[in-house]
Amino acid sequence: MKDNSSPKTTSISEKYDRKQYSTLYELYHDIKVVASSRIQKHKVGSAKYKDIDFFYKFTTELFLRESSRLSLALFHTKKEEDDVLEPSELETQLSEDFNKISMSYNLTNGEVITFIYKSEEPSNSISTLPNAYHSPYPQPQQPPHQIKQPLFSSLTGKSNLDPRSTIVPDPFLLSKVIPLNRNATRNNSTLESLSPSISKIPPPTTQHTEILSNFFHPNWYTIHVPTWLTYKSKTLKPQVASSLLKNQREDELRLVTRNDGSVMSFAPTVDLKVSVVSTELKGNIWLNHLGFQQIHDIKKKYLENINNNTGMDVDVVPDGEDKNNEDDVKPTVSGDKGDIEMKDSNDKDADSLERKEINVADLVQWDPSKIEELESIKEDKETITKSPRDLQKLISTNLLKLNKLRQERYLRSNPTNLLAPSKNEIKLYNKVSKLITLSIELNNVNTGSLDLSFSKRLPVLMSEYAGTLPGLPPSKSVGTTGKSTRLPSIRGPYKKKNRH
Repeated sequence: MKDNSSPKTTSISEKYDRKQYSTLYELYHDIKVVASSRIQKHKVGSAKYKDIDFFYKFTTELFLRESSRLSLALFHTKKEEDDVLEPSELETQLSEDFNKISMSYNLTNGEVITFIYKSEEPSNSISTLPNAYHSPYPQPQQPPHQIKQPLFSSLTGKSNLDPRSTIVPDPFLLSKVIPLNRNATRNNSTLESLSPSISKIPPPTTQHTEILSNFFHPNWYTIHVPTWLTYKSKTLKPQVASSLLKNQREDELRLVTRNDGSVMSFAPTVDLKVSVVSTELKGNIWLNHLGFQQIHDIKKKYLENINNNTGMDVDVVPDGEDKNNEDDVKPTVSGDKGDIEMKDSNDKDADSLERKEINVADLVQWDPSKIEELESIKEDKETITKSPRDLQKLISTNLLKLNKLRQERYLRSNPTNLLAPSKNEIKLYNKVSKLITLSIELNNVNTGSLDLSFSKRLPVLMSEYAGTLPGLPPSKSVGTTGKSTRLPSIRGPYKKKNRH
């Protein structure tokens, strides 16, 4: 045999210059051989290793794209020229090269490192008590139950061109990741494939026009709607002498729960968190269907009134012609001197108006009923400013009136459901509160200096502790009729008779 230690070599560029390549697959094959021989000289994961692998992937995908593009270009050119659509020799060769390259091309070799992790499951057996009775026969100890859990690493990063075998230490193993070929098992994307698969044979009565079987329209499901909110508050219940209330004294007031109208005046009344249709959508639908039409009608009537009252010609711009034009009203000024003077006076009045900033917080807190309360306090201005004694007398008089109104309301109301306070009662209550506040502010009264004895019946929070209070453990009652837990084969200790 001849020694072939120094064979003759050539390069891809030399073969390309000599025009030795007749197909794309031949050029792809030589590039793959050269890249495979060069990549063996470098370490896995190094920069040179990654560059060679990237060059191979880039050229392969370029071959696939160009072969597909040339095949389509030839097909369309031939379709325009001839009516016969038989594939030519070049088209057949391009199709074969495309299939060969795509079948032999893989992005990665798919090697991962695996490790079988073994752990013992803790036994759930109950520990033997020191005074328990043991069996005289030896019992074999059961082996612990082992749990095997496979652990996988990420891809090793080894190229598909590298023919070298991967060596891993003893406790570890190598595995191959097989990709799922979705294109091979994918059915045609039809509407029938969207419906759930049914293993049963459809009955003969089923019509063939049914596309989506077992499909429910969204209108057939339960739709969440807004929920109404109710606000409760606790109030004192009037004294009722009843034989049913054995644990309550006759002169003791009780707390009852009722609907709070004061909270509902400003709080939201509907919960829209889980609703399907929001208030914004309802408002937009109303605005598009009814709101714009009403605005147009109001605008039209307003312009007609201007024409009738002032005698000015006003041009109305239709909605669809110029939406960006803000000057919809275009008055045509006649030569009359009175019209010019009227326009000048209107301009002066508009310029004289001063724009004042409005505090939004005051606007939100504004209540029309406060005006009546303020007027009633102004009527008693002389009594309030005369002397503290007269102010105290006015407060006492109003408190008596308030108590009388409350008793009358309790008398008219049902014991189970109290009537809401009237407007006069609320007005009088707010007036008394304001008078007490004025008395404290005008006389510089300190609440700490007042010699008042608070009722001991009112609960007062003295201190707050975190956590739970300790309590007695629950008592376990031993049943006398229960079965004995002693094993039947073991006889317990007993005292023998006639033994001394």
